[in-house]
Formats: sequence, C-alpha cells, structure tokens
Amino acid sequence: MGSEGTDVLGRLREGVHGIAWRTPRRLVADQPVVLVGVIERVAAGPDRVTAAWHGPVRHRTVLVRVSVLQVLKDGEGVVHGPAVDVSLPRGTEALRLDGTPLREDPHPTLAEVRTALPAGLRVLVASRPERRHGTTDAAVLLDGRHPQKLVVDRGGCELPEWPGRRFADLLTDVRRGLR
Repeated sequence: MGSEGTDVLGRLREGVHGIAWRTPRRLVADQPVVLVGVIERVAAGPDRVTAAWHGPVRHRTVLVRVSVLQVLKDGEGVVHGPAVDVSLPRGTEALRLDGTPLREDPHPTLAEVRTALPAGLRVLVASRPERRHGTTDAAVLLDGRHPQKLVVDRGGCELPEWPGRRFADLLTDVRRGLR
C-alpha cells in the first residue's frame, strides 16, 4: 500500500486518534473476533442522518468485504460464512433542512477508498459485531472505526497503528496473545 492509500485511511478515521490498545495481547483479549483475510471489495455502506443543534448531519460509511483466510478467535460464534463486512466511517456532512449538503464533501470518495483498499490486500481484523446491519447477505458486520481494528498489510513497512511493528510482527504478536 502506497502513501496515498495510507492518507485515505487516515482521512476515513479522522477524529479517532491515539493508541487504544498498548499491546496486541490486550487488543485480542478485548475483541471477540480476530481474523486474517483479504479484501474482496469495498462498497458504499448505509448512511445515517441525525439531528444536531445546527441542523441535520449525514454520517456516511463504507463496507469492506473481507474474505476470511483464518479465524483466530470467534468468542461470540458469529463468523459463519466465508466473508465478513467491516464498517468504516466515510465522514459526516452538515445538511440543509431540505437534505442537501451545506458545502462540498471534503471526505474521501468511494473511488478513492476502493483505490486505497484494493481487492487482494491482506488485513488483520480484531473487532466486535455491530448491532446495526448494513450487509446485503449473511456476512457479519464488524466495527472498523478504530485504526487498530482493521490493519492492512503494508509489506515490510512499519505500521502506523502499531509503532515498531510490521504486519508479520503484528500477526506473530496476535497469535502469541491468543495462546
């Protein structure tokens, strides 16, 4: 994954900063589902409109379909099929009362997200199922909002979500944490 893909992922997760889990062991202890897979496709997720003091706000999402290669942990018994969907935020936008946007959308487009997360890219997912459903089939929907919950293989490069680790190092640490 190039720097452009890294930038797009960072823009998707604006407002979600910091290291929530100091070690992979703590992450896998806290999350009921841990798996390794490859991205199959990226699709528009469901939008949700909420009321704010200044008017309506649209919350956009994308769904990343991940083909499951290996389930490392499934504490809730929810991974039944060959794939899961991981929900990522695609930004919020203020709306006028008639539902039209107040300004041009500064967030990554669906095309930019698809370029940043191409099919075949290996990922580690450590998450929990979301209560809402946005999938069109039987795939479980997992939360990918925090950067440490959906980590993409950056080859031999260090992972910004896990300083000092490459993807292979992270997988080793996760597997140790599950023993």
